Amino acid sequence: MTNISLGMREVVRSENDGYVLELKDPVIDYVEFEKQAEKLESIDASNVDRAMQIEWLYTGDLFGDKAYVWATFETERYARLYASFSVKLAAALISLRDMNAASKLLLKLNERYPFDESVVRLLMTIRNQTGDKKGLTVLYTGYARLLSRELGIRPSEELTQLYEMLVSRFDRK
Repeated sequence: MTNISLGMREVVRSENDGYVLELKDPVIDYVEFEKQAEKLESIDASNVDRAMQIEWLYTGDLFGDKAYVWATFETERYARLYASFSVKLAAALISLRDMNAASKLLLKLNERYPFDESVVRLLMTIRNQTGDKKGLTVLYTGYARLLSRELGIRPSEELTQLYEMLVSRFDRK
């Protein structure tokens, strides 16, 4: 068996029946995402590329699929920060007419947060702007069914009115 050095001897040491990992200037993805996302107060044409780079820093839930009770608050706070940042980014992408990038981002968010009406609203906006009446109807009715089945409620009056207005625009064309 060959002994291969991984360069860990300098950063891992044994101490008090355990191990200590000493890293100099480590890059921690969630800390970096939070710092950068909070720095970018608004997103527009001048910084949308930077915002996309920041979004890529988000690699998923804190601790992955491990649910530590002691970290629940921080895990949820981090997920809310990502969702809020992504909605702002998607809205900026829509205003810049990059429907493809906005749609990908929103579909990813919708998968994680299927009850988030702000995500559905932006997806409806994209369906309208791309002339996808069928997609708009499928999206809205699917969301309405999900709310009814899972929560026993209907979409907000605002969302229903938006849907009806957008569909009526298609009918007038």
